[in-house]
Amino acid sequence: MEQHLANHIIMPLPNSTVGKNGQAVRPHPPSSAEVSVIRIKGHLDSFTSDELDRTIQSLIKASRCKIVVDLYAIEYISSMGWGVFLSHLKAARGGGGDLKLARMQPDVYQVYKVLEFEWFLKSYDTLEEALDSFERPQNGQQNGNSGTPASNAVSHK
Repeated sequence: MEQHLANHIIMPLPNSTVGKNGQAVRPHPPSSAEVSVIRIKGHLDSFTSDELDRTIQSLIKASRCKIVVDLYAIEYISSMGWGVFLSHLKAARGGGGDLKLARMQPDVYQVYKVLEFEWFLKSYDTLEEALDSFERPQNGQQNGNSGTPASNAVSHK
């Protein structure tokens, strides 16, 4: 597994054997000065959440606490998957960063809204909005939403 923690992508790769579920962690060219982007594909469930958990944990341990998870290619998130995001919020924020979600598919976004995660787990329609949100001051909003939160139907071009 690549140990360089500049930025990461998690996604199935052709001929990759990293990870017991066929997923691999690879560095991603920096999208923003200090923001790490994690891209996931498929389902985030009890079989795949451990790898995401380890990836986020390694970023925070390396003081890479500004994290965006790009959910464009995610079709389903189980309770265990949502738990991975929630379990790292405090550490990311304590390290001067945050954990933010981007480009949720409508079905995934609907679950996010029903669970009322928008009050403390920020979500954005585009990756660019999520990255840019780290550049803006937080304005002390109680609900944690800065910038343009994701709408209930994400359109991807």
